[in-house]
Amino acid sequence: MIHATKLKNTHLPDTTEFQAKDRELRDALDKLKERYETELNSQRLHIGKKKALERMKNHWDGLTVFVDYPYIPMSNSEAERMMRNPAVGRKNYYGSGAVWSAEYTAIMFSIFQTMRKHGINEKKWLLSYLKTCAESHGKAPPDISPFLPWNMNEKEKIDYG
Repeated sequence: MIHATKLKNTHLPDTTEFQAKDRELRDALDKLKERYETELNSQRLHIGKKKALERMKNHWDGLTVFVDYPYIPMSNSEAERMMRNPAVGRKNYYGSGAVWSAEYTAIMFSIFQTMRKHGINEKKWLLSYLKTCAESHGKAPPDISPFLPWNMNEKEKIDYG
């Protein structure tokens, strides 16, 4: 099924190839749904398997949203990869120790991952931001919009890259 999804997303939506792969994917999902519904009706189904299949049934719409919206990834692997560094870091420095510290850490990781996702060097960006704060006598600039990646033009992004 992953293969069918990848093939589907390699073609433009209005093409015959896309439509064929889309039909193939939908057929595979229909068979999967039919199978889990059949197994759920089995009297001899192990309780652990039954719970897993019930969970699949309850979350089916969310699990298959990528079919109707091809630009939504099939898995959340990207989000999981982005959270790996904070999780490993937390283990290495024994957690945050205080609520304010945990909140601060979460904010900083979110900012840095946003910069990374936009191809901006976090260190250069942070240095520029802190210089602006220093020029404002230690206060945040009144307008932070120039520091937001979605407000930057390509040249500004390259300067931070």
